[in-house]
Amino acid sequence: MKLSIIIPIYNSEKYIEACLKSCLAQDFDDYEIICVDDGSTDLSYHICQQYVQNNLRIRVIKKENGGVSSARNKGIEEAKGEWIWFVDSDDMVLRNCISYLYSCVAIGGEYDLLMFDIKRVNDPIEEQWNTLSPDVISLDGIELFTKFPKYSYGNSPFTYWFKKSIIAEERIEFDDSMKYAEDTKFIFEYKMSCKKGVMLDLVCYYYI
Repeated sequence: MKLSIIIPIYNSEKYIEACLKSCLAQDFDDYEIICVDDGSTDLSYHICQQYVQNNLRIRVIKKENGGVSSARNKGIEEAKGEWIWFVDSDDMVLRNCISYLYSCVAIGGEYDLLMFDIKRVNDPIEEQWNTLSPDVISLDGIELFTKFPKYSYGNSPFTYWFKKSIIAEERIEFDDSMKYAEDTKFIFEYKMSCKKGVMLDLVCYYYI
């Protein structure tokens, strides 16, 4: 399997449908969606279960509340994909973007990291894939830590694709004892294990 999308969920009944619809609106077949319900007390889990009935691509894992880091770590454990994309349950991804993103990292297997841009919006939106080719920039060494797309500052896991093999080999995980900046710590530790990455001047993620 090429990609695992991991969605940590906690009381997201107002947003999770739009999130799932955007993740499913893709012209790419070889991926899975792992919903990790972190002890929700609303209808989030039941909404996800309804989607499971109609789509074998989705798996739902229910766990006791432990925070977003704990939920992401559980998703990593369950992921079968070569690449991992963390998506927040109240956000959306660009329609039909996965096939292009995968084509950018599949070139000879040389990349360990993929970075792209985000757009902050007030309401759920649906935008089609833009056929205009974005700038594609290879990164290595210090550039992995210092260069970012226009609107992404590099400390949010949803603006990256990570390799599952590197996470497993280096035993990288989200520190669930931290209340702040645990995602920054994860990204920094991951980049320390990277040799080469690729950055796209392309919005693929909508931060609601």
